[in-house]
Amino acid sequence: MIEEGRGQKAEGRRDNRFVNPSVQSPDEAIQPNLPTDTAASRLLPPALDQEPSKWWRLSGKEQKHLLFNGHPAQGEFLSQVPARVGIWLGFPPPHPNQWLIPPGERVNTAFSYSTIYPNIDLKAVREAVERVLETSDESDLSAIVAYLPDPPLVVLLEDFNITCYIAEPDVAQCQKNFVSLGTIGWGSRTTRRVG
Repeated sequence: MIEEGRGQKAEGRRDNRFVNPSVQSPDEAIQPNLPTDTAASRLLPPALDQEPSKWWRLSGKEQKHLLFNGHPAQGEFLSQVPARVGIWLGFPPPHPNQWLIPPGERVNTAFSYSTIYPNIDLKAVREAVERVLETSDESDLSAIVAYLPDPPLVVLLEDFNITCYIAEPDVAQCQKNFVSLGTIGWGSRTTRRVG
């Protein structure tokens, strides 16, 4: 049961068309010998590794999520997100130079998680993010996701009617995210380069 307060508001905003996300990690979701004409392979952006710092649109049920192949602190990324962002989710790699500080003057709620341990339970991380979303306000309609460790998080955010602005500097991780989104039912959704 949700305690009275902001969480009660969020409960009513959750979309009843929930898509149960996969519990697979991106590495588990990628099949090494995928045929070249699968829905997942068609989601891979052409020449993403040759064009760093580009924007890609991920079309969900209603929201239009943006994926930026670049660092979340880059001016090119921050110039495209709304002036006020409801939720900031940071999942930086466990490296001393990768810690991120959300732009405080632009963010209502921030959540960050990083660990040195391999093979973490991504479902537990997803559940923690869901609890954060349940405490957010209904007016929090956008999210910055810095380093996307688990593509089903995009589906979860969409379930709360939140539009995502994702920054992922690692080209290989961007490609894993595209493949993973294809395996969890985003095969019919569009992915295209923006700008």
